[in-house]
Amino acid sequence: MSPKLSDSEEEVEKHETPPIPARDRSPSPPPALSVVRNTRSRGYMKKIREMDKTLKDLGAAISPKKGSQDEDFDDDVIILTSPTDCDTPQEITVKVRCHADLFRFPLTMADPLQKVVDHMARKLNVCSSRLILFLRDVELNPSETLQHHNVSITDIIDCIEVTEPATQNCINLRVQGKDKNSMQVIGVQKTEPLKNLMDKYKQLMDLKWKKVVFYFDGQELSPKSTAQDHDMETDDVIEAWV
Repeated sequence: MSPKLSDSEEEVEKHETPPIPARDRSPSPPPALSVVRNTRSRGYMKKIREMDKTLKDLGAAISPKKGSQDEDFDDDVIILTSPTDCDTPQEITVKVRCHADLFRFPLTMADPLQKVVDHMARKLNVCSSRLILFLRDVELNPSETLQHHNVSITDIIDCIEVTEPATQNCINLRVQGKDKNSMQVIGVQKTEPLKNLMDKYKQLMDLKWKKVVFYFDGQELSPKSTAQDHDMETDDVIEAWV
């Protein structure tokens, strides 16, 4: 026989939480994978390929061809030249060496070399007919231009002063030492002793107190001999060895 409960006990029993059933500890099966099917039909892919081909054809039509691009570029090239560039001769600074001194003055490539002779004649206070110009051991014609001999700013023109103008009995002889700038042109009488030429050369080259031996055609010259004895003519070269 069950005991009888009071009214208060019955009310508490009614409000009690119902028991929670035990959870099933067994693992749940994974959810089924949904398979995504390709809904693009063959007709749809064909339209995509046709559209892509159309876009490529359109791009090729818009872009210029390589050959035509080069032709258009060539047609657009315009070369502009100033008339003054062609008509105005180039101006350079000419360097002239004389007696171990170096002179500089501006000239244009179209100027005759006579301007160089005249300028040096004023500098040296001598007659222009007594000056001879050389470039790389070649005598220059005063009537020719700088451009004719391709004179550049790096070239040095040698100016030689002739002691006496050449006459029928006087010839101009070139006396050349070992150094390139040691050449002198000296005028002598055909019948006078070559000692005068030797003394003049040593004076010009500041070699008075040094022994200098002179040769012509490989033969040592005697101070007592003359130009006529050796059949010397104008512009013959005498070598001077210090």
